[in-house]
Amino acid sequence: MSEGGDAKSSGIPIAELGVEQISALQRQVDQELSFFQESANQLKALILKNEQSISSMDVLKTAEPGHVALIPLSESMYIRAELDNPDRMLVEMGTGYFAEVSREKARDFFERKKKYITKQVETIEKIILDKKRTRNIISETLQSKIQAQLAQMPLPNCCTSVNYFYVETLSSFLKPSLSRCATTHCQIFLQRLDGRSLSDFRQVKLVVGSECGTALCTMGETKVLCAVSATLTEPRTSRPNKGIVAVDVDMSPMGNPANEHNRLGERGLELTRMLELVLRDSRCIDVESLCVRAHKEVWKLRVDVRILDDDGGLLDCASVAAVAALYHFRRPNLTVQPNHTLIHSEYEQALVPLNIYHMPICVSFGFTKSGNAVVIDPTDKESQCLYGCLVIACNKRREVCALHQSTNLILSTGTIEACVKRAMQRAIDLSELISTVIRDDAQKRANYQKPAGFDLTINAQLLTTKEAQPNELVAPAVELMEGFLEMEQPSVVLNQNPLAGGSESRLDESHEEKIIANQVAIIADGVDNVHMETAAPATFETATISKRKRELDEVADLLEDLDNLEGETTELNAQGPPTSEGIEMEIDLLKARKKI
Repeated sequence: MSEGGDAKSSGIPIAELGVEQISALQRQVDQELSFFQESANQLKALILKNEQSISSMDVLKTAEPGHVALIPLSESMYIRAELDNPDRMLVEMGTGYFAEVSREKARDFFERKKKYITKQVETIEKIILDKKRTRNIISETLQSKIQAQLAQMPLPNCCTSVNYFYVETLSSFLKPSLSRCATTHCQIFLQRLDGRSLSDFRQVKLVVGSECGTALCTMGETKVLCAVSATLTEPRTSRPNKGIVAVDVDMSPMGNPANEHNRLGERGLELTRMLELVLRDSRCIDVESLCVRAHKEVWKLRVDVRILDDDGGLLDCASVAAVAALYHFRRPNLTVQPNHTLIHSEYEQALVPLNIYHMPICVSFGFTKSGNAVVIDPTDKESQCLYGCLVIACNKRREVCALHQSTNLILSTGTIEACVKRAMQRAIDLSELISTVIRDDAQKRANYQKPAGFDLTINAQLLTTKEAQPNELVAPAVELMEGFLEMEQPSVVLNQNPLAGGSESRLDESHEEKIIANQVAIIADGVDNVHMETAAPATFETATISKRKRELDEVADLLEDLDNLEGETTELNAQGPPTSEGIEMEIDLLKARKKI
């Protein structure tokens, strides 16, 4: 097929498209490819049903009228019946319609139907092959476009060849002492950002929770939490006597800001499929022991994986956390009755551990474009500079459980064998770590000691400020209005008036006295706000004097009422016509009495 391929017939010149457009076209082709593959699988299942129908008719050749047989009413219910005429068959023609025909016509119908479906499957398989070739062409075109754009980027003066581009990109993440363009890939990777060499792994920390079936694994800066739960459910029709193992991955934005909430993305889907391949398809769990009643009830194990922090090596860290959680999990004990199943609590009967045959551990190896340098356990920044990655899952029995390769890496046999040997040694070490952690937790529980759980991961220095005094809350300063203290605390009286003659403080005022005092303060504040203007005309001064006289009379009346309630007698005598000086003296006197 030419470079245009299938897309050329649709009028899409791939070579003229941009990188984003080619990426969108690649996603569309992947969706079409998955649709055709699902359709082909469904048609193959129909072919299998037709073959079973043909074999059943061959069995009934020797049957005679009155032959007793078990007729299925449902997947788990049968009824005993007698054959009236073995030569007559009820055949489903489609969409719920049945026709009564002879055995020969029924066989001919199933043969023709099988032949027709087989032709359709062959047609779909041709389309699938064509789509795969188209996807490969699009992938190669996309890689060439990306490489062309990278080649057009300006290089440093010390780099004279495009081959050193990857060295310069990776050196931005490494120590300055090692970022030299003249060195090779291996020389640069001899000292990485975290101080490791090419063949060094990151430190692994494993903690199991106080609840059975929980584990937290930390690999460098990568943190993964795993929890296992079990529920009773109906088995699958294809495996009626086997339990179910399901894996659920949560790529939350907390672990990586590039992730979207409730969306796995490409990395999440790849992680889910690899964990299913490692945990379920490698047969590390005895699923037959999870069967309670064949065709009716089985245990369904759900492995929830939560990414807390993503710094590369997600599959390695998740596999360790998942295996540890499965070993740490205990399911409730059961009592099977004829009509029901009784589930016992942990206080009635001891919990039952799972039957696990081996521990599959994943190990990642990164490769440069040339394939000469092998980077063990790459971080997230290092993975961005690598051309591809090889993931090997193996156990301590030196068995390879899974092998996954990203991108179109071309590796030699010797390189793969060396990686497998290194992965087996790593699997032995991590398996011993898991066994030690599980054994210590079981010993503490046997001695009736409360497990520390995830509290071990919390630094004790973060739990205290090392101060005996409590923290003080400091608020900004607020300027109080004049008279605010007297209004809020009427029982406190300041003796600041020289005319008071040393009067004593008054305590325990009644509610009515408080109301009157507040009214007096409000009126006095209104009097204080009046400014005298001596330069005003005579008519204005006369009006002002009369207005102040009226206000003074009101204040005097209120003060007289207050004095009567308190048992005090105060007389105020005004002699002569009111003048400006006299009114000012009266006001000063009122101010002093207000503070009493």
